[in-house]
Amino acid sequence: MEVAGARERAKIVKAVVDKAVQQNFNSHANVQLQGSTGKHTNTAKSDVDLFVRMDPNLPHVARKERAIVAACIEHGLRDQHIDPADAKVRIAKTIIQVRPAAAASGIPKTDIVFERCKGVSKPPDEPNRGMPTLAAQAVRHVKGLGAVGGYSNLPSPAAAHHLERYAVLKHDELRCQHGHGKDDMTGRDGFSRLVPAMLAGIAGNQPVTKQQEAALKAAGVHGNPEYDRVAARELKNMSLKR
Repeated sequence: MEVAGARERAKIVKAVVDKAVQQNFNSHANVQLQGSTGKHTNTAKSDVDLFVRMDPNLPHVARKERAIVAACIEHGLRDQHIDPADAKVRIAKTIIQVRPAAAASGIPKTDIVFERCKGVSKPPDEPNRGMPTLAAQAVRHVKGLGAVGGYSNLPSPAAAHHLERYAVLKHDELRCQHGHGKDDMTGRDGFSRLVPAMLAGIAGNQPVTKQQEAALKAAGVHGNPEYDRVAARELKNMSLKR
């Protein structure tokens, strides 16, 4: 399944969860798409993370309340012509899970987390942490490379965040230190500049700043032979396509 298709399926699931939450909590809660899908750094295999932002004055969402929301989600998926056999809705210890059946690869694996926070009346923006669109595209490309299951198989969600930070740092370096203007860092030209620069830093072919090195170390990528080899291989493939 292509990344664009994965994102569209994620939007369908989010819309279903949105409706279920509004049915049970009215304006006292809303749903925020987070994680890599929310930041457009997802791959076709990425999970979907939905956070239900609850008014802090609401009581704790116990298993009974989660069961009611889960039932509404099941009903909403049926309204979207998604067979219950293809998408199992489970009530875990503290979250709700939507899990695809083996034969239904189009249904994203989804975790729905309930959290209390202020200001739920204003729908939140997707949390891209100020990441430029080009940096998000570059991260998605790098995560799709194959090394020990792919860069998408990073040690933890926090590791993915550090890889995103590295992309932003490289993006800013190219603009500031190498004199590339805003128009130079968009589209195919910007992509062909940023991705090789990221990979060269990972492979050790180019020096990195202390901040970039710290981000790569935190991501578990710096000095990792598997990732180094894949980065070097992709650099070679990209040079051959020019």
